[in-house]
Amino acid sequence: MIQIQGVDTSLGLASANHNEALYRRLLAKFCQIEAAFAHRCRDMIAADRTHDLRRQAHDLHSTGAALGALEVAELAATLEAATTQGLMGKPLLDLVDAIDARLAPVLAAMAAALEAPALPQRFAQMQDLVFMARAESPARAGLWR
Repeated sequence: MIQIQGVDTSLGLASANHNEALYRRLLAKFCQIEAAFAHRCRDMIAADRTHDLRRQAHDLHSTGAALGALEVAELAATLEAATTQGLMGKPLLDLVDAIDARLAPVLAAMAAALEAPALPQRFAQMQDLVFMARAESPARAGLWR
């Protein structure tokens, strides 16, 4: 199973119906989209586009939670709530900075984990069979003749 610092991968895999290949694709897409999260948010704050900022925060909150990035999701929920409370300017920028400080290392950890080749499940099952066969007689296991 894939391991990522700052991410509850068992939760994320459950969201992907325990399909590691799908989970990896979702993580890769998340990294691609959310790498510019803070930049997009700062632009929206500068342009007083709080509705768009709320949508960005909501998307990060829901997607982050589904993938297992729970701290990031909680911070995004805080930003989302702040936009509904009418906060403007510096308080929102401070929240974006807090998200960015947590999101950046999570994205880096995801990217590093995605670079590591996945051990295909079939190969892992075959490997288990070989180890079991070695513990018994290979002839009895039917693997070697």
